[in-house]
Amino acid sequence: MHHPPTGIRPRPMRTGMSARPGWSPPDWTAAEIERFIAEMGGRELHDTVADDAAEGFLSEVDEALWIFTEVQEAEENSFPHAARKADHIEDLRRLLYRLHLVLVEWEEAATR
Repeated sequence: MHHPPTGIRPRPMRTGMSARPGWSPPDWTAAEIERFIAEMGGRELHDTVADDAAEGFLSEVDEALWIFTEVQEAEENSFPHAARKADHIEDLRRLLYRLHLVLVEWEEAATR
């Protein structure tokens, strides 16, 4: 069974927001923008280090999925061309199980 390394890997620094193909920002009115900023400011005012950690984790998972989606758009990179499909499926199941355990833990903590 193949398990990719789980250690911390160096990664280039990202700056700003990354644009996604086909994505455009919402067409909000000035009032909607002000309401959103006020709501976000109120949330961030009460955020803890744990909130930052959770948001960082979710952001990294989201970014990895976007990168994967973009890479898969090239035909030669698409999954049907993989030589070890069964290994990759097994690894994905392992990762999904780990993500499921995180979700269960978070849901249990949210009800306490």
